[in-house]
This record gives sequence, C-alpha cells and structure tokens, in this order.
Amino acid sequence: MRGTWLGSADLADSYNDFSNAIKEGLSPEEAAKTRTFTGHMANKRGYSQFKVIELNEVEKRVVVEFRK
Repeated sequence: MRGTWLGSADLADSYNDFSNAIKEGLSPEEAAKTRTFTGHMANKRGYSQFKVIELNEVEKRVVVEFRK
C-alpha cells in the first residue's frame, strides 16, 4: 500500500503530523507509523513495515510505502 501526503492540499493533516514528528526528532519511518492517521490504520491492519519513498520539503510531498 502506498500513501502520498501533500502539505499544500486542503487535507494536509497527515503531512503536517508527519512534519511535526520529524521536527521532534523521530525518524521518517517512525513518524509515518506512529504520528499519522494513515500509519495508525495501516499498522492496525497488519502493515508492519513502513518505508518513506520520497520526502520533498520544497514541494511539501511525502510518499510512504506500507508492507506486511
């Protein structure tokens, strides 16, 4: 499963939560897993591997891959 979070969209909650967690010192994978709604739901459904494929702060875009 793959998630794309955009910081400039109307629904930027996951991007903002992810970015704030990074600023607090979490790794990108840990931020995706523990601080975003998508991460919580993926983890709940058995996706235990989280990999940040793209982290573009200029374009405010994060792409995360979730695997079982």
